[in-house]
Amino acid sequence: MRRTFWVVYDTVQYARNKWFADRLVSLLSRSSDARLIIVEKLSCGLIGGKHVFFYEGTPESLPDAVVMRSIYPFLSETFETLGARVFNRAGFSRIANDKRLSYLAASAAGLKTADTLYYDKRFMSIDTRETAEKIGSPFILKTAAGHGGSGVYLIRKDSDLKASVSGETLENGFAAQRMIENAEGDVRVYVLGGDVVAAALRKPGSGFKSNVSLGGRAEAFILGDREKKLVERLYDSLKVKPDLAGFDFITADGEFVFNEMEDVVGTRMLYSVFGIDAAELFCGYVERAAL
Repeated sequence: MRRTFWVVYDTVQYARNKWFADRLVSLLSRSSDARLIIVEKLSCGLIGGKHVFFYEGTPESLPDAVVMRSIYPFLSETFETLGARVFNRAGFSRIANDKRLSYLAASAAGLKTADTLYYDKRFMSIDTRETAEKIGSPFILKTAAGHGGSGVYLIRKDSDLKASVSGETLENGFAAQRMIENAEGDVRVYVLGGDVVAAALRKPGSGFKSNVSLGGRAEAFILGDREKKLVERLYDSLKVKPDLAGFDFITADGEFVFNEMEDVVGTRMLYSVFGIDAAELFCGYVERAAL
């Protein structure tokens, strides 16, 4: 009996990554019954004491495995609780998609991080002057759940802060972080099943963000033994380990400073910088791990 796979995207991420999403479905269909699921069309719950799923209003059976390419830890937890294998698991998704939890995890693993203050909009407000006195100016303000360069703001003065929080831009959780002087760039380390696939050095384009999708430049980066050990230490320290993830570090003055984790990690650099077929590589891993 062929296994069933769901490749789950939300509408926005599918529009941005349609080629990659469709290729995942196509590759997984070689050995399984794979289909694309748009999360906004999916509903689930308990009816008559039984867990149920509906897609576009039609009842669906629980799949054997789920490739989760939308940030939705509760849904991942639901799949896992009912017995489906999820890539990545909810436990990692929760940590990677709350930068404050990521910094806690990195610190617990003994990694260096930039000076950071945690905030929660429900209980406290941020003051530009007080924050600058504690961690320096300018500083970076990050929403806890931001990813791919979204929800990241450079704060030099009160007007920058007001612009970043206007219109409910900031979610409940966020972090203020000292801007690292003399930063050479941002290193994205791709990890698949605990093995380093590749590492790329990203440098900003016209702004201060180094994300390639936002105009940054990328080139291959060779990890030294020290950097490899830091990546391995972080991965090994995680209670719930990712299948495919990005670990990001800032390089400055010979230091390798933890920056953040990416759960639904983009793969464009694997194609453009290294010529690696990320979809083929990932699907091969998924097929083996889901057995």
